[in-house]
Formats: sequence, structure tokens, C-alpha cells
Amino acid sequence: DECGARHVDEAYEQIFSIIAKQKMESPQIVSSTQTEKQDGRVLDKRSYIVMPNFVSSSATSFSKFSNELNGMLACVPALSSSISCETMHPEEIENDRRSSVPILILQWYRNA
Repeated sequence: DECGARHVDEAYEQIFSIIAKQKMESPQIVSSTQTEKQDGRVLDKRSYIVMPNFVSSSATSFSKFSNELNGMLACVPALSSSISCETMHPEEIENDRRSSVPILILQWYRNA
């Protein structure tokens, strides 16, 4: 998916729209490869949302956006244990988390 949002509020709105769409399309996400586990949950699917126009140009600000989004997701009972997000950014210090544009990664889980 791509999110053309330039501002934080607009980005939250588009991200939650994408989450709702993905939840509706696949209410019970199941993967054939269940190798990754985190906190007793099995990673079912990853969604990559490219955000080339996101106004925040620093990796720290984009990470803060992701942390705030995770906090919001934790407050929604239907999503709190089934989804989390991470980021990739051009200015990221760690090589494996660096990308040419800001990318938000949605990770969908199910209980093991």
C-alpha cells in the first residue's frame, strides 16, 4: 500500500483506513509459514506501507509516529494483540532498518 499523507493527522487517518480494509479483507489472517513468534503470538502477515510524502524527515520523528500508532492500537481491543507496527527510514542508523523512503510495517499476529 501507499500512503500519500504529508501531515501526522492525515497519516493516522490513512493508516487506520488501511488497517480496517485489511481486517475486512482477511478477518482471520492465517499464514502457511508460522515460524516467527513474539510474546506467544505467531506472525501471520506483514504489510508494507510506503509513505514518500510524510512531512517528518527524521528517523526519530517517524519512529515516534510509529510508537504513538502502537499506543493507539493497544487501546483498541479488537486490534491490541493482533497488530503492531515498525518503521524503516532513510536516516535509520541500523542498516537492516534503512530504506530509500519512510516505510511503515504492519505486522499481523495470531495467538500461538
